[in-house]
Amino acid sequence: MVCANSTFAQESTTEEVEDLFELSLEDLLNLEITTATKTAGKSDVAPAITEVITAEQLVQRGYQNLGQLLNDIANNHQDRSNWGIGEPVHQNVGFGFRFDSGQNILMLFNGQRLNAFLPGNRFGGEEYLLDNIERIEIIRGPGSALYGTGAFTAVINIISKKISTGNAEGIARAGVSVTPTAGGITYNGSLLTPIAKKGSLNAAFRYSNEDGQELQVNNSLFGNQKLKDGINYTYDGEAIMSWNNLNVQGKFTKQSRNTFTGFNAVNPTNMDELELYMHAYSLGIDYSKKMNKSTFKLSGGWHNDNWTEVALIPIFAPQTTPEEPPQLDVVDLYRNGENIQTSFFIDGQGADTRSLDAEAQWTYNYINSNNIVFGVYLADDKVIDAVRPSELNLVPLQFYPFREIRDPQNNWLFDLNASRQTLAFYMQADYHLTKQLYINVGARFDNFSGTGVLASQKYSEFNPKIALVFDNEIAGTLKALAGTATRIPNGFETLSSVSILGDPNNTPERIQTYQLQWIKNWKSNFRTEAGFFHSSITNRLETNANISDELRANGFIGQFINVGNGVIQSNNGFDAKVVTRFSKTILQVNMTQYFNSDNGFAETIMYMPFTMLNIDYTIPVKWMSFNLGGNYRGGFEQPESDLRAGVKDYFVARLNLVATPSTIPFQFNLMFRNLFNTTYYYPSSSIDFVNHFPARGLDVSIGLTYKPKL
Repeated sequence: MVCANSTFAQESTTEEVEDLFELSLEDLLNLEITTATKTAGKSDVAPAITEVITAEQLVQRGYQNLGQLLNDIANNHQDRSNWGIGEPVHQNVGFGFRFDSGQNILMLFNGQRLNAFLPGNRFGGEEYLLDNIERIEIIRGPGSALYGTGAFTAVINIISKKISTGNAEGIARAGVSVTPTAGGITYNGSLLTPIAKKGSLNAAFRYSNEDGQELQVNNSLFGNQKLKDGINYTYDGEAIMSWNNLNVQGKFTKQSRNTFTGFNAVNPTNMDELELYMHAYSLGIDYSKKMNKSTFKLSGGWHNDNWTEVALIPIFAPQTTPEEPPQLDVVDLYRNGENIQTSFFIDGQGADTRSLDAEAQWTYNYINSNNIVFGVYLADDKVIDAVRPSELNLVPLQFYPFREIRDPQNNWLFDLNASRQTLAFYMQADYHLTKQLYINVGARFDNFSGTGVLASQKYSEFNPKIALVFDNEIAGTLKALAGTATRIPNGFETLSSVSILGDPNNTPERIQTYQLQWIKNWKSNFRTEAGFFHSSITNRLETNANISDELRANGFIGQFINVGNGVIQSNNGFDAKVVTRFSKTILQVNMTQYFNSDNGFAETIMYMPFTMLNIDYTIPVKWMSFNLGGNYRGGFEQPESDLRAGVKDYFVARLNLVATPSTIPFQFNLMFRNLFNTTYYYPSSSIDFVNHFPARGLDVSIGLTYKPKL
């Protein structure tokens, strides 16, 4: 989907004008961004809590995917511990408290919305290419006042490089990297080149696969197993054509990986039928026109996505009493040419969905740097196909040899005619009360409706925001922010009828957040940031494993439900960042501390790290760059009634070496992730199944990139 702010980076060339290490920290970190207000402005004084990661930092730190990058951001926690439902694969823990892979985060690619109708944003960030990127802008906190549903706790905008001068040099890259610790290999290439005098082409491609690491999964019910978390294959590509004020872009991803955890870590990796598969294809176009003090933008987008998961599902015998521990049952199946008895059957879910959207935005610069923005947004999200790869036939209820089931009675979706429509209006305005103090206010009204089984989902959401920014050379920059956000239940939470049940009556989550931040550049080589937040969620959606014996015996393991009835989940926290330069080295440290959390039932929010510390130290030595980084996670809480073992504090370190000789067109990279081979585990989402999912150990990556001049 495309938002009106499909803003690409400003003019850039292949040669750096200045050595980044000669810039002051204020110039280096106070960059121009557009995501916070849909108008250009410096990040330090933007009416939002912002993070900006530049192209140079991407190379220096050796990020291989977006998930690794997000783990270094304050108030955020990302690890590749597992792919289980309900687990902390990605936690925007300070604001959203949802233990999932980023459903609270709105993903933008040059302003184009990438969150899909069916899964929301369940993947952990591996599908986003990091080549030819000018910067990544991250807005921490609610963003629904501008961007609507999904901008619940953060907005991430990946902005591509753009060349708009015909005599500029282009960039080409072709590389290969291997990960011997996981049996992986990646091929990638990218191109950035001018077209005529006013255009540019930016394209990138990647293919990779890996066996994965062999990890010991301990399970009290199903027994201990050694499983691999490999990737069967991934194809990712993108292309952006720019001409004056017209931008056309396309993006695709196609992935298949082991269902490493499946449901409670029972999946062997030697069954061809079992996989987690997804693809997504999107096209976007936007055009802007400036006339005097007004700027008009029109944009539109088309997005097709598929999510399919096939896993082994346990079959449980009915419990005679609620206190009785779950017991596996045995059924007869015909599999691989023979009759077998087993406690697990193959079952899956998959669907294609299509999204169309359009947006019109008018920006009026009414005085100096003050702007008024008006916009209207339309979207239509629809299920276009569904499949159930399974050994279980629902109507009539009996087991069959594994096949793909497509008839409506046996499909995993309640209704193939389900769709959701969105009509939204938004506005915001800036006003300088004094030369040093200004206010930003905005609001968005969304009207949601649906067809098919979602026809009952007719409701409206109103999300306001307000920000005060005081900027003084001596005192620094002070920000006070308040805003609300909405997250509409995705297709899994409303339509799923396999493994975890959805319900078309599930309604939106809402969050209210207050934020404070102080930024001070003390000298050209020393900078500090400090912040505080309070946020609360009402009507939150969670995975509830307390289902009936009948449902459990049929292979279901939980259901999505709203926790309503006035239950308010809240959390408080503060964060701080210090950036300093020693000679030409740069040290950055940020920390987050949470306190007074409440899950709505007078208990601490469990299984999230209350203390987070991120360290990044970059050391340039002639044509080489060394980067040391680390993530500490501690203070995990757990109710006394929870039988699962708790998560212990841990520290994960990385070392990245980049060598770019000036005499040859090659770049070398050597990366160590989880340098000290730290072992840490996260628990299963179900209290009934007392087991743990391990994270990866040491990963070593070796890369070589060819960079000819064009």
